[in-house]
Amino acid sequence: MILKSRYQTEELLGFVAWPIIACVLSFVFLFSPFVSIFVFYGVPCFYLCIRKPKHAPKAAVFSIVVGVPLMFVVDYVAHLTNAWYLYNTLPRILTYITIEDIVWAVGWLFFTIMFYEHFLHHRVSEKIWNPHMKYIVSGIIIILVAFA
Repeated sequence: MILKSRYQTEELLGFVAWPIIACVLSFVFLFSPFVSIFVFYGVPCFYLCIRKPKHAPKAAVFSIVVGVPLMFVVDYVAHLTNAWYLYNTLPRILTYITIEDIVWAVGWLFFTIMFYEHFLHHRVSEKIWNPHMKYIVSGIIIILVAFA
Protein backbone atom coordinates (compact mmCIF):
# COMPACT_ATOMS: atom_id res chain seq x y z
CA MET A 1 0.00 0.00 0.00
CA ILE A 2 1.42 3.32 -1.04
CA LEU A 3 0.24 6.20 1.08
CA LYS A 4 0.31 9.53 -0.66
CA SER A 5 1.30 11.70 2.27
CA ARG A 6 2.22 11.85 5.90
CA TYR A 7 -1.37 12.91 6.60
CA GLN A 8 -2.66 9.65 5.10
CA THR A 9 -0.26 7.71 7.32
CA GLU A 10 -1.64 9.52 10.36
CA GLU A 11 -5.18 8.81 9.16
CA LEU A 12 -4.37 5.13 8.83
CA LEU A 13 -2.95 5.06 12.37
CA GLY A 14 -6.18 6.67 13.55
CA PHE A 15 -8.18 3.91 11.91
CA VAL A 16 -5.97 1.29 13.55
CA ALA A 17 -6.43 2.93 16.97
CA TRP A 18 -10.18 3.52 16.63
CA PRO A 19 -11.34 -0.04 17.52
CA ILE A 20 -9.42 0.19 20.79
CA ILE A 21 -11.00 3.55 21.58
CA ALA A 22 -14.44 2.22 20.60
CA CYS A 23 -13.99 -0.80 22.90
CA VAL A 24 -13.11 1.40 25.83
CA LEU A 25 -16.09 3.68 25.16
CA SER A 26 -18.45 0.71 24.82
CA PHE A 27 -17.33 -0.85 28.07
CA VAL A 28 -17.15 2.36 30.08
CA PHE A 29 -20.56 3.63 29.01
CA LEU A 30 -22.16 0.15 28.71
CA PHE A 31 -23.51 0.77 25.23
CA SER A 32 -26.14 -1.55 23.84
CA PRO A 33 -25.16 -3.64 20.80
CA PHE A 34 -27.06 -1.24 18.54
CA VAL A 35 -25.23 1.83 19.83
CA SER A 36 -21.90 -0.01 19.73
CA ILE A 37 -22.36 -0.59 16.01
CA PHE A 38 -22.54 3.15 15.48
CA VAL A 39 -19.53 3.74 17.72
CA PHE A 40 -17.41 1.15 15.89
CA TYR A 41 -18.59 1.83 12.33
CA GLY A 42 -20.61 5.04 12.32
CA VAL A 43 -17.80 7.35 13.39
CA PRO A 44 -15.20 6.06 10.90
CA CYS A 45 -17.81 5.91 8.12
CA PHE A 46 -18.89 9.47 8.83
CA TYR A 47 -15.26 10.59 8.66
CA LEU A 48 -14.68 8.75 5.38
CA CYS A 49 -17.88 10.25 3.93
CA ILE A 50 -16.58 13.72 4.74
CA ARG A 51 -13.18 12.92 3.20
CA LYS A 52 -14.53 11.14 0.09
CA PRO A 53 -18.13 12.29 -0.47
CA LYS A 54 -18.17 11.17 -4.11
CA HIS A 55 -17.66 7.53 -3.10
CA ALA A 56 -20.41 7.43 -0.47
CA PRO A 57 -23.56 7.00 -2.62
CA LYS A 58 -22.18 4.07 -4.58
CA ALA A 59 -20.80 2.42 -1.44
CA ALA A 60 -24.14 2.90 0.32
CA VAL A 61 -26.13 1.34 -2.53
CA PHE A 62 -23.83 -1.68 -2.69
CA SER A 63 -23.80 -2.09 1.10
CA ILE A 64 -27.57 -2.10 1.33
CA VAL A 65 -28.21 -4.22 -1.77
CA VAL A 66 -25.72 -6.89 -0.70
CA GLY A 67 -25.64 -6.58 3.10
CA VAL A 68 -29.33 -6.71 3.95
CA PRO A 69 -30.32 -9.85 2.02
CA LEU A 70 -27.17 -11.78 2.84
CA MET A 71 -27.46 -10.98 6.52
CA PHE A 72 -31.04 -12.23 6.47
CA VAL A 73 -29.77 -15.60 5.23
CA VAL A 74 -26.73 -15.73 7.52
CA ASP A 75 -28.68 -14.66 10.61
CA TYR A 76 -31.49 -17.11 9.89
CA VAL A 77 -29.07 -20.03 9.47
CA ALA A 78 -27.09 -18.95 12.53
CA HIS A 79 -30.25 -18.82 14.61
CA LEU A 80 -31.43 -22.26 13.46
CA THR A 81 -28.04 -23.87 14.13
CA ASN A 82 -27.48 -21.98 17.40
CA ALA A 83 -24.23 -20.59 16.00
CA TRP A 84 -24.78 -17.34 17.85
CA TYR A 85 -27.35 -15.53 19.87
CA LEU A 86 -27.39 -11.78 20.12
CA TYR A 87 -29.11 -10.06 22.98
CA ASN A 88 -31.11 -7.60 20.97
CA THR A 89 -32.52 -4.30 22.12
CA LEU A 90 -34.79 -3.91 19.09
CA PRO A 91 -37.55 -6.26 17.97
CA ARG A 92 -36.63 -9.19 15.75
CA ILE A 93 -37.74 -9.46 12.14
CA LEU A 94 -39.64 -12.69 11.38
CA THR A 95 -38.74 -13.84 14.93
CA TYR A 96 -35.22 -14.83 13.83
CA ILE A 97 -33.34 -11.91 12.33
CA THR A 98 -32.09 -9.12 14.57
CA ILE A 99 -32.06 -5.56 13.30
CA GLU A 100 -28.67 -5.07 14.92
CA ASP A 101 -27.14 -7.76 12.71
CA ILE A 102 -28.49 -6.14 9.57
CA VAL A 103 -27.22 -2.72 10.61
CA TRP A 104 -23.85 -4.30 11.46
CA ALA A 105 -23.57 -5.98 8.05
CA VAL A 106 -24.41 -2.79 6.16
CA GLY A 107 -22.02 -0.74 8.35
CA TRP A 108 -19.23 -3.27 7.95
CA LEU A 109 -19.60 -3.41 4.17
CA PHE A 110 -19.87 0.36 3.88
CA PHE A 111 -16.78 0.90 6.02
CA THR A 112 -14.78 -1.69 4.09
CA ILE A 113 -15.67 -0.14 0.74
CA MET A 114 -15.03 3.43 1.88
CA PHE A 115 -11.72 2.45 3.49
CA TYR A 116 -10.60 0.76 0.27
CA GLU A 117 -11.71 3.71 -1.86
CA HIS A 118 -9.97 6.21 0.41
CA PHE A 119 -6.62 4.49 0.87
CA LEU A 120 -6.18 2.21 -2.15
CA HIS A 121 -8.44 3.05 -5.06
CA HIS A 122 -8.49 6.72 -5.99
CA ARG A 123 -10.62 6.63 -9.14
CA VAL A 124 -14.25 7.75 -8.90
CA SER A 125 -16.96 6.33 -11.13
CA GLU A 126 -19.79 8.80 -11.61
CA LYS A 127 -22.46 6.12 -12.01
CA ILE A 128 -24.11 4.94 -8.81
CA TRP A 129 -25.51 1.80 -10.43
CA ASN A 130 -23.05 -0.33 -12.37
CA PRO A 131 -24.49 -2.73 -14.98
CA HIS A 132 -22.52 -5.57 -13.35
CA MET A 133 -24.64 -5.12 -10.21
CA LYS A 134 -27.48 -7.00 -11.93
CA TYR A 135 -25.44 -10.20 -11.56
CA ILE A 136 -24.98 -9.62 -7.85
CA VAL A 137 -28.66 -8.82 -7.39
CA SER A 138 -29.64 -11.91 -9.40
CA GLY A 139 -27.39 -14.08 -7.23
CA ILE A 140 -28.83 -12.62 -4.04
CA ILE A 141 -32.38 -13.21 -5.28
CA ILE A 142 -31.52 -16.85 -6.02
CA ILE A 143 -30.06 -17.27 -2.54
CA LEU A 144 -33.12 -15.68 -0.92
CA VAL A 145 -35.50 -17.85 -2.93
CA ALA A 146 -33.52 -20.94 -1.92
CA PHE A 147 -33.93 -20.06 1.77
CA ALA A 148 -37.59 -18.97 1.50
